[in-house]
Amino acid sequence: MATQTDALQIGDVTELELRLSKLARQFPQAGAVTVAFTDVRHECRAFTTPSRDGDEMGLPAGCMAKLFTSALLSRLVLLRKISPDDSVVALLPIHEREVRAQLVGVTVAHLLNHAHGLDDSALGAAPLLSNGSIDCNALCSEMVSAPSLFAPGALYNYGHGGGYLAGAIVEQLYAMPFASVLQSELLEPHGLRLVIEEQAGADAVALVCPSTGGDWYVTELQLLKLLAQQLAAPESPTPSPAADHLSIMRACSQRLPGWSPTEKSINLGWKGYGWDWYGHDGRSASSSLLARINAKGKFALVISCVGFSGIDPSYVLLSRLFRDWFPEIGRIDAPRSIDPAAAQDMDLGAFTGTYRTRASTVVVGRTDRELFVRLRDQGGRPHRLIAAADNLFLTAPAVRDAFPFMQFIRPAADGRHEYLWNGQNVWRRCA
Repeated sequence: MATQTDALQIGDVTELELRLSKLARQFPQAGAVTVAFTDVRHECRAFTTPSRDGDEMGLPAGCMAKLFTSALLSRLVLLRKISPDDSVVALLPIHEREVRAQLVGVTVAHLLNHAHGLDDSALGAAPLLSNGSIDCNALCSEMVSAPSLFAPGALYNYGHGGGYLAGAIVEQLYAMPFASVLQSELLEPHGLRLVIEEQAGADAVALVCPSTGGDWYVTELQLLKLLAQQLAAPESPTPSPAADHLSIMRACSQRLPGWSPTEKSINLGWKGYGWDWYGHDGRSASSSLLARINAKGKFALVISCVGFSGIDPSYVLLSRLFRDWFPEIGRIDAPRSIDPAAAQDMDLGAFTGTYRTRASTVVVGRTDRELFVRLRDQGGRPHRLIAAADNLFLTAPAVRDAFPFMQFIRPAADGRHEYLWNGQNVWRRCA
């Protein structure tokens, strides 16, 4: 069996195709599955089972857009046009003094790492100017209109606002809309084109979002080409001390503030999964995209599922297809169990309280023996909290989408915890 540092050998392709065909028969609910992969020595390879229509259109880019935005900013770092530590207020023409003051300390890396601290939980689509570019003044005003959740760089809180602002910086530095930069800098050099689900009367450049994708569609090949670019050395010498994109990502790495079953860090917008695996997942109503690169093995892969029913199967497919070559791939950690005696001795009062973001409120209460949680935006139904180790609790019945678990982090001087964490976002205690 190969180790996690070995690349998939091109001679193994037949085995991989056979394995995918077998899985397609075993899991017909997975829909049409496409697997695309490459290493730095070989051309991109891809196959789909069963076949699907509309391959030339691709799939909604969704949150994969954040990887393209990160790649554009990484190129600028390699060229020493910017630094990950540059301040947002130095790069964007923000007019209001009060708005600028609230953005002091927020850097480019903070934006891509979801560590800017601004509460963007209720943020809608990015406001646009008449030319389709992001209106950075309107966006910044909206993002600072609610109290910050934490100081820049202190924690991680997944959202779209950082990606919007990162896209605005790209537009400022290139002096053109994000869609135009994306096409000229990342797609055209590889003979690829931007695919947009155009709407009547809509400007095409306004339909591409640097954080959520908007109406931008991406093919598996386009995504795989992007992943391969991150693994390759720069095509020509650059004035940057960073040798390549991976060096920049690693230099900007930030650990998550709490436990996650799959993710370990965020690296200039790329999620880190351990063992030098990086990437992102994206989902829409009827499709999903999963992207991974392995820095040690110089290997990149994309898995898409179209028309699946039930739970997104991409993570299961990832493990079953590639685990013989990469044993750690697709690993899902379980929370550590807690000794029953320790659970009995827990000070439940350290966890109770109301935790808020601009978009939602979570109330943690207690009985004599256990904790419960109410989610006000989901009707306020109580869910029991079952203790695990590290101040982590499982919800019962499980709140699958929002709170399959919750962890209390950052204990204050009085012993009560300042934040609630669900693996993606934080809520701040307010009472």
